[in-house]
Amino acid sequence: MTFATAYILLRENAYFFIPLILITALTCVQLIYAKPKIQSLYKAEMVNEDLYKESLISTFSSPTIDDQNSQALITSCNERLKNTIRAHYKYQKANAIQCFWPEMAISAGTVSVVIFSATATPELFGERLIACLGYVGIFTMASTSSIRLGITMIGVRVSVSRIFGEHQYE
Repeated sequence: MTFATAYILLRENAYFFIPLILITALTCVQLIYAKPKIQSLYKAEMVNEDLYKESLISTFSSPTIDDQNSQALITSCNERLKNTIRAHYKYQKANAIQCFWPEMAISAGTVSVVIFSATATPELFGERLIACLGYVGIFTMASTSSIRLGITMIGVRVSVSRIFGEHQYE
């Protein structure tokens, strides 16, 4: 959808070529450089979640629990839950930041193209402007979805490598 919308935008106005190329290139570069951070945050979230699950299992499977031991186990579970929530928050925050910047870049690119087109040729007013802005909106949504898909695939890769070890199966 991203490339189809980019094609329509280019067909409508050739001035969109440079911003679209820059946005696509910067998005790919951003995903490459964000990959290690996202992987580490995802791994931290999964490790904390496993620790929390283990503490819950040990709490409920303990055969004899006195009040003091029970309180210590509950405190441990509570602390692990806080760590899990904190790790999940950090991961979600990083995802939101990674997905948000293309929208800002697309907005800046759109404003510059509209200003440049309006000063160079008066043909980009009226219904063509509305159509172009609609296509830009679709391009923005598709770009954000593409980045979310890329981030999800990073998480899937981490999960698969966690399940099967560090072995690469092809």
